[in-house]
Amino acid sequence: MANDSSKKHVNQQWLKLLSNTLEIEAFPDSSSLPYSVGYQIFFENITSLRAMSFSSLDVHDCEYQLRLTLFDVVHKRFIGRTFCSKFYNPDSDQRQEVALKLPVYFHTTVADKNLIMVAEIVAKTFPKNPMPEDTTTEKLASLGWGYHRLFPPTDKLADVSYDISSSTKKIDLIRGTPKALFYLEEPLEANVALRKSPGSMVTFTLLKHAALSPVSHLMQENVFYAGYDRVPGLKHEAVRIPGTDEYDLYLQPHLLESATGYVDNLTIRFATSIQKFESELCRLVLNQQADEDDDDGATMFKEKNSAYVTERRIEVGVHNGHCFIQTPQHAYLEPENCDVALTKNSSFGKGRKKFAISGTCLVLRSRLQFSKFPIDPKVALVFKLHYLLTIPRYTEHAKFGNCQTLAVMIAWTSWNPFHTAMHYEDPVSLHVYGGAQISPSRQLFYNLGLKEKCRIDALSFNFLTEAQIKQQKRSPSRSVLYDQTIPSRQASFKPEEISQHQYRDQRSPQRERRVPIMSASGSSFDGGSPIFENMMEESSPSPLPPARNMNRSPSYRRTPIPYISGSNFPEIVDSKGHPAVDVDYNTTLASNILPNILTNEVLQASEIVFQFQAFCDPAYDDREHPSSSIQSLFFTFQFYRFEPVSTQRVSLGAVELNEHGSVKPRLLRKIETSDYDADHSGLEVRFFFDPTSIRPGETKSFLNYLATNSLVIDVWNGENLMLVGTASLPLRGLLRHGRPAISVSCGLDVSHTDYDGENVISAEIVEDSSVCFLGLPTLQRGKLCMRAGHIGHKGERIMSIGGNQRPPLIDADISRKSFYGGTISSIVTRDTSKITRKVKPEKVKDAFKQIVDYHASSVGDKASQHLNEVELRKLERMKAVREAESLNGPPTPGQRAILKNQQKTPQIRDLLTVMDYRNDLRDDQISEMLLMSITTTHSIYPVLGVAELIEFRISNPFDTDETITVTCTDTDLRLITDGKEWQYFKEHYGLTTPIEENIFTFDALTGHPQFLLHPKESVILPFRYQGFASSEMSKSRQVSDYFNPSSKGPTRTVENLAREMLRKNIQVVLRSKTDSRPISILNLKVESQPPVINQTFRFFHPENTFMKKCIRLQPFGKLGEEKFHVECDDIEVVCHSRATRPDDPREIYIKAPCGESPHVRMFFLTIYSDKYTAYPSQVWRFFLHGMQRVDVSCVYGQISKLPVLIRGSSTDRLLQCFSSQPYEMKIYPKEPFVISTKNKAEVEVSVKSRFIQGKKTRHLYINVVDNEFHQLYRSCLVVVKTEEPIITKEFNLSISKDLTSTCNKMISYTNPYACHKLFHLSTSRSDLLKFREDILKLSSRQKTNIGLRFQPGFAVLKKVPVYVFINDEHGQNEESFLINLAFV
Repeated sequence: MANDSSKKHVNQQWLKLLSNTLEIEAFPDSSSLPYSVGYQIFFENITSLRAMSFSSLDVHDCEYQLRLTLFDVVHKRFIGRTFCSKFYNPDSDQRQEVALKLPVYFHTTVADKNLIMVAEIVAKTFPKNPMPEDTTTEKLASLGWGYHRLFPPTDKLADVSYDISSSTKKIDLIRGTPKALFYLEEPLEANVALRKSPGSMVTFTLLKHAALSPVSHLMQENVFYAGYDRVPGLKHEAVRIPGTDEYDLYLQPHLLESATGYVDNLTIRFATSIQKFESELCRLVLNQQADEDDDDGATMFKEKNSAYVTERRIEVGVHNGHCFIQTPQHAYLEPENCDVALTKNSSFGKGRKKFAISGTCLVLRSRLQFSKFPIDPKVALVFKLHYLLTIPRYTEHAKFGNCQTLAVMIAWTSWNPFHTAMHYEDPVSLHVYGGAQISPSRQLFYNLGLKEKCRIDALSFNFLTEAQIKQQKRSPSRSVLYDQTIPSRQASFKPEEISQHQYRDQRSPQRERRVPIMSASGSSFDGGSPIFENMMEESSPSPLPPARNMNRSPSYRRTPIPYISGSNFPEIVDSKGHPAVDVDYNTTLASNILPNILTNEVLQASEIVFQFQAFCDPAYDDREHPSSSIQSLFFTFQFYRFEPVSTQRVSLGAVELNEHGSVKPRLLRKIETSDYDADHSGLEVRFFFDPTSIRPGETKSFLNYLATNSLVIDVWNGENLMLVGTASLPLRGLLRHGRPAISVSCGLDVSHTDYDGENVISAEIVEDSSVCFLGLPTLQRGKLCMRAGHIGHKGERIMSIGGNQRPPLIDADISRKSFYGGTISSIVTRDTSKITRKVKPEKVKDAFKQIVDYHASSVGDKASQHLNEVELRKLERMKAVREAESLNGPPTPGQRAILKNQQKTPQIRDLLTVMDYRNDLRDDQISEMLLMSITTTHSIYPVLGVAELIEFRISNPFDTDETITVTCTDTDLRLITDGKEWQYFKEHYGLTTPIEENIFTFDALTGHPQFLLHPKESVILPFRYQGFASSEMSKSRQVSDYFNPSSKGPTRTVENLAREMLRKNIQVVLRSKTDSRPISILNLKVESQPPVINQTFRFFHPENTFMKKCIRLQPFGKLGEEKFHVECDDIEVVCHSRATRPDDPREIYIKAPCGESPHVRMFFLTIYSDKYTAYPSQVWRFFLHGMQRVDVSCVYGQISKLPVLIRGSSTDRLLQCFSSQPYEMKIYPKEPFVISTKNKAEVEVSVKSRFIQGKKTRHLYINVVDNEFHQLYRSCLVVVKTEEPIITKEFNLSISKDLTSTCNKMISYTNPYACHKLFHLSTSRSDLLKFREDILKLSSRQKTNIGLRFQPGFAVLKKVPVYVFINDEHGQNEESFLINLAFV
C-alpha cells in the first residue's frame, strides 16, 4: 500500500478554477451547425440610466455592471454561464450614460433564431458622504434587463477582419428581472406585459470572429469571455482596445507552446483485493436497484438477480479548468493477475468473459499519447475510473430476460504536469476522490469513504515528454525499450535445451508487449508432467491456422547444438562463394537501425533463403500420446508479394533420446523426388528480388517489409493433411546493413489457437502489424528449427533505394506534334524512345492479304456450288484443248489477249473489294488516328486496396473560354473534387504542385464533373485510382491449390509478382461542353500488384451455408481523426464495420457463402483507419472451407457410433480416412480402401467424448486423403454434443497436498449379472488416476475391490472431479462413479 505522504492531491488553484466555471449545457437537439463558430460582441455604452435608477441616487454613489447570459426560448432554459463584467462609473454627474468599450467573445454550434442573449444592468450603491461612525454598506440591485435574438434568419454577419465598423445594434431595457422569460410565450416581441424604460438601451455590434477557431477548444461553449479574461493555454499577447487602457487577448489569439506527453505504467491500487472491491460494488448497485421497488419486489430482486463486472475503463483527458481541450481517451484496464474462462452464447454477437481475479492492482498495458499538450501550469491531466456492470433480468417464464447495463463512475483525480519542476522518471502517485464533490463534467462518483474494503489506495503512473524519450534513446546507460538480459554470443548451449519440454499452456490473457528477445537457456518445464498432458488433450488439432495470441510470446533461440550443426545442411554463401556472416538474433531484434541506411547500397538485388532443418515434438509421458505420431510435414507461407508457397513433403527422422532422456530434434529430409539430394538434409526455399525488373520504389517497400513484419509459417501434417500449428519469424533479422550475406538460426514455437468455433472474435493489432487474439487458449505443438539468410547480388543497373515513389505530373498531349503518321498498328506499337519522322507505307497486298484471300475463297466456293456436271465437263474439255494448243506451239495474239484478260479479271475484282473495304473503314480509322494524336498514355502499378494519385495537367488550346467535361466509365478511377482530400494525398507523397479549390461543378443531366478554362489557361486534374478486384483469386478453387503439398521448384523470382493480378486500360476523355468534341484523352494502363498479407484466417464451415463472424478490434490509430472502414474484393461476401465512438471497439461483420466440400473460397479484406480510406492499415486473407457436417450426441465416457457416407468420383480412388483426435474419435477401416467410379463407401466413426461442454459443442475433423496423389479428397466436420453421465455412486476423497508418492485407495464393486462378465475400467483423468487393473474378470455375483492409484504433483488443482467408468466388453457403460477429490 502506498504511503499517504507520497501521494499528491489535486492542485487547489486548478480546483478553484474548476469550481468557478460551472456551466449549463444546451440540449443536444439545439445544435444546428456541424462545427462551432466564434463571435465577437463589442458593447459600446448604456444610455438613459436615470430613467431606471432609484429615487435615492442623489444621496448614493453608483457603479454599474453588465451581466450576460444565453437563453433557449424553445426549452425555456438558460445555457452556458452568467457573465459579469467589472463595475463601471458613469460618464458625468448626470448619470445618463456609461461607456463600456467592452469586447466579449463566445463560440457556439446553436446558430438559431430561438437563441437569445439576455443583458441585465446591475447597480451597486453606497453612501456619497458617509459619517465617520457609519459603516459602509454596499447594495446590489437590478435596474432592468433586455434581450436580443443573435441569429435572425435574415441577418448575415460579417467577420471582424473584414468589417470592423458594422451596424450598431441595441437592446431596449425592460423593467423587472430576466425571470420573466420562464413565463412568457413566443413571440416575445408581441408581449404587451413587458414595459420598456424610455430611452434606456445597451448598444453593441455583433460580428463573426474566424480567428477564434484555433483557440475555441480552450473555451467553454455558449460561455461569454471578456477580452481581459485569460484561459489556460492562451498566450499573453493582447491588442489594445482603441480609446481605453484595456487590452484584448482574443482579437488576435495565439496558443501557448505545446509538447507531446506520454502516460505509461498506469496502475490503480486498491486497499484490499480487487475481488472484494468489486463484490461490494455489485452488492451496493443491486441494493440501489432494489430500493426502487417495493419491499416485496426488492427482496425478490435481490434473490433472483446478480451483477457482474463487464468492463473496467479509465478515461484520461487534458483539462484547463474550463473544459477538456482534447477528446478524452478511453482505455481498458485489466487485473494484474487473472485467469480467463471464456463463455459464449450460440447467438450471433453475444457472450461475455469471466475472470478469476487475484491481486490488488488494475493496470493499463499500453501507453497513452497526448499531442499538443500546452505547457501551462494550470493545464491538468484528469483521470476517471468507471465500471460497466451488467444485471441479468430474470422473468417467470424464461430463464434469462433482458440484461440491464449500468455505468458506474468510481473515482477521479487530476495532476498538473507543468505546475512545478519534477523528475519525470519518478512515478507519480495521486490521491483519488469520489462522492458528490466538484469534478470535471459535473458527474457523481462512487463514495470511496464508506468502508475500508471500498477504498482505492492510489493511482500511479509515469509521465514522459517526447524530449525525455529522445534523451533516453541517446543515453547509452539507460534503456526502456529493450530487455537488458540479452545473452552473449559466447553463451554455452546444452544439447537438451532445445528439446527440453518448454511448451506451456498459455491461457492467461496477460499481454506481453515487450520486444521478443531470444533466451539462451530454456525454461525448466517438465514435458512429462501429467498436467501438461491433460492440457494438450483439451484442444482438437483442427486444420485451422493458430492465431497470434496476445499472451503468446514466442521464443527465438539460436540452434548451434552439436546434433543440429553437425548435420549436412546446405551452406548459405554470398555471390563470391564466401560463407555468410552468422548474425546473433538477439542483437538484430534489439537494434533500432532502420533500412534507410542502405541508400548507397551496391548489392541491390536480394536473395532470401529459408531452410527448414528440424522439428521437435512436444513430449508426452502418457501411453495414449506417442511422440512419434507425426511422420512427415510440409509448410505453407507467403513471403512479401510473392505467390503463396506450399512446399513438398519432408519426412521426420526417427525418435531418439539423449543422455538426459529427452527427445532430440528430428531432422527433416526430402522424400525422394526429382530434386532429391541425398547429400543434404532439410528443405530450402529461395526468393530472388531484383529491383531493376519491377516498378520504381519497390525496393524501399521491400526493406520496410523486412523491418516491420513477421513471416507466418503454417506447419501441416504430411500424412493426414491437418494443421499442426503456426510459427512466426520476425524478418527484421534479415536486414543486411551493407554486408554481402548474412544468416540467422532460430528455434520457433509452433503454437495453435482454435478460434473457428467462436461467433465473436476479440483481437488487437500490435506493433509489428500482426493481429493478436484476446482470451483464446493457445497450445504449443512443438518447435521448428530453421535458418534464414539474405544474400546480396548486383542488379543490371544501380538504382536509388527510395526509387521514384512520387507520382509524376502528366502533361496532356494536345499539340498533335507527337503524331508522325503511319497506320494504327504503327502508332500502338511505336517505341517512343526511337521515333523517326520517316514513314514507309505498307503494300496493299500485305495490309489486306486476309481480305483478298477471304474474298477469293468465298467467290470460288460460290461458283462451284452453281455449276452442274455438264458445265464442269465443258470446262474440263476447254482446259484440255488449251493444253494441247500450248504443246503444239506458241499462243497466237488472240490467245494471249484472252489469257491476259483472264489474269486481270480476278485482280481487278480483288482490288475493287479492297477499295470497298477501305472506304467503309476510312472514317473510323481517321477518327481513331486523330484520337490517338491527343492521347496521353501513363502506366501505374497499384496495390490491392491502396489509392494512387494521378495528376493530369491540361491546357485550353482555344482562344475562348471552354467548359470541359470529364468522363470515365471505370468506377475504380474518379476525379478528386475535394481540396482537402487532394491536400491529403499531396502531403502523403510530398508533392508541391498547386491546389485549386472550388473549380469543379457537376453536369445536371449526366452528373459528370466539369470545369471552366480561360484561353491558354492550365489546370491540374487530380485523379484517384483504387481497385479492389483481384481477378481469379477471389473465386472458389480446389482445396489442393492452397494447402496440399507441392512439387514446385525451390526458387521464386520477382517476375511472377503480378502473374495472377488484374491488368486493364482505363480511358478518361475530356470533352468540350459546347460541341462534345474531345480535347484530350488520358489512357491509363493499370497493372495491379499483389498485397502484403498481415493476417490469414481459415474457417471450416458446413457446406452450402452462410458463415457469419464478428471480429472486434481494440481501438487503434489516432482517436478522433480516423475513419474506420472495411472493403472486400469478393462481391458475394457481405462485410461492414461499426464504431460509434472513437474509444469503442471496432466491429467487423462478415457474411460469406460456403460452397460444397471440398471447395474453398478465398477473399481479401482491407481495413482502413485513415480519414479518406486511401491506405489500408491491415490486409487480411480469408479461406473458407466447405465441409460435410455430421452431428453426434454423446454421453461423457461412453462410445457413440455413426456412419459417414463417402461418394466416389469419375475415376477409381485409393482413399484413407484420418481423425483429428484419434484417441477420441476412431474411424474404421483404418487402412486404405478403394472406392470405384460413381460408387459409395461407408465408414464407421466411433466417438468417445472426453470433455463436458454443457450447451456448447465440440468440433472434430475427418480428412479423406487420396493416397495415390496425396491430395485431400473430402473433409467432414463432426459436431459433438456431450451430456453428463448418470452417476450411480459418488465419493468425497481428501488427499494431502504434500503428497510425494502414489496414494492408493479402493472402491468395492459387485458383478450384477448371473454369469461370467468382463469389465473395462477407464477414467476422465488418466494423468491423475491409475488403476491397479484395467480389466476385471468377475464370475456371477462376485464382489471385488477396484484399486485406485492417485499420482502426486496435482496439489495446485485443490479440488477436481474424477469420473470412473465401468464398461462391458462391447464398450457399453455399466456404471459411472464420481470422485470429488480435494487436496488439503
